[in-house]
Amino acid sequence: MLEGQKKVFIIAEVSANHRGDIEKAKQIIRAAAESGADAIKLQTYTADCLTLNSNLPDFKLPNGSPWIKYKNYHGLYSQSFTPWDWHTELFNEAKNYGLVPFSSPFSESAVDFLESIECEIYKLASPEINFISLIRKIARTGKPIIISLGTASREDLEMAIKEFRAISKSKISILQCDSSYPAKPEESNIRLINYLATEYGLEVGYSDHTTSSLSAVIAVANGATIVEKHLTLGESEDEIDGFFSANPGQFKKFCSDIRECESILGLPNFRRLDSNEISEKQRSIYLRSNLAKGDEVKSEDLAVVRPGLSIHPRELDKLVGKIAVRDLQRGERLSLKDFSNK
Repeated sequence: MLEGQKKVFIIAEVSANHRGDIEKAKQIIRAAAESGADAIKLQTYTADCLTLNSNLPDFKLPNGSPWIKYKNYHGLYSQSFTPWDWHTELFNEAKNYGLVPFSSPFSESAVDFLESIECEIYKLASPEINFISLIRKIARTGKPIIISLGTASREDLEMAIKEFRAISKSKISILQCDSSYPAKPEESNIRLINYLATEYGLEVGYSDHTTSSLSAVIAVANGATIVEKHLTLGESEDEIDGFFSANPGQFKKFCSDIRECESILGLPNFRRLDSNEISEKQRSIYLRSNLAKGDEVKSEDLAVVRPGLSIHPRELDKLVGKIAVRDLQRGERLSLKDFSNK
């Protein structure tokens, strides 16, 4: 995500798993660093900027919601937000551990606040993809944006890109994700990653809400250059997003699996870059029989065999009819200098 970043950019999402305790938030940051993450992401909002404090049906949490005990959206967001006065301290904590801190703003005032603490990247959460004034506000910062697709249609994405591009030339990245919690692996739709990269010419990644690392590994194998996962300390059932988040051990494996996948993928290079050389494991030209100095080389004198330590097989036809310039022994390593024209 950052300029010069060559490896997959791994983001640890703190979300609401701090349980209202800044020291818990710091512990999550430390766990992310120890696990091998590259970045820490916060969420910057208040309940009032996200929803109305209402018990009318539209604002009640649906039956079956994992957060049903909070009754309505306002109740949930009132318990899950990260206090704004923590942000500077948490950003500094992340930087002290070599992590890039950034956030998802959920209001224009949140963007102003994040600018005041020098946020380097902005994440547009998937439900905000149709929040045009927020997109424009982020664009005016001149910072990169990561757009999450969990709830998006093609039209939503294209509108967001268009609105951002009308103001800013900064980098746009897209994250494929499923906004179910936890997400089912079979709903990951990883094939969309290659399609998005080709269709829009943008960097594409994957936000993982499943409970394993398999979907993320497959995403990286399919071209994802950013991956994101929620991290929890796993200490209490009171962690609001804990039921779909990775604990420190799981997150460490998540990072390790991503890095192993990168290693396996390697680089788009041939094994050898110099076509003039032969690999020892290939074939080369040797003599089937001894030749005395002055003998003419016949085709039956030559063998193309392993190992590839002698003359390149492409010289086979050219050698026929040449003259040995010295005594040559069967199986001896040869050089073109050992032969001359008649």
